[in-house]
Amino acid sequence: MRYGATEKGSQRLSAQREAVLGALADADKIRRMAPIKFIGRYMPEWFDNAICDEIHQLAGDAAQGNALGTLASCTDRIVG
Repeated sequence: MRYGATEKGSQRLSAQREAVLGALADADKIRRMAPIKFIGRYMPEWFDNAICDEIHQLAGDAAQGNALGTLASCTDRIVG
């Protein structure tokens, strides 16, 4: 206990600390999402054109190929 602090005062400080730390812990629960998932979910038909390079290299890669498919589904035309 600090010099000159009362037991009641230190309990009040610890309660305030718990309230602040609890709020900070809740603030860390921000929903995070990959940009391509956000585009696919919330921005369908948002883009008119998509320009992609080296599309043939994405044929064997599942994650990047799926991302390109999501992007292609959100655009009217794709140029590659």
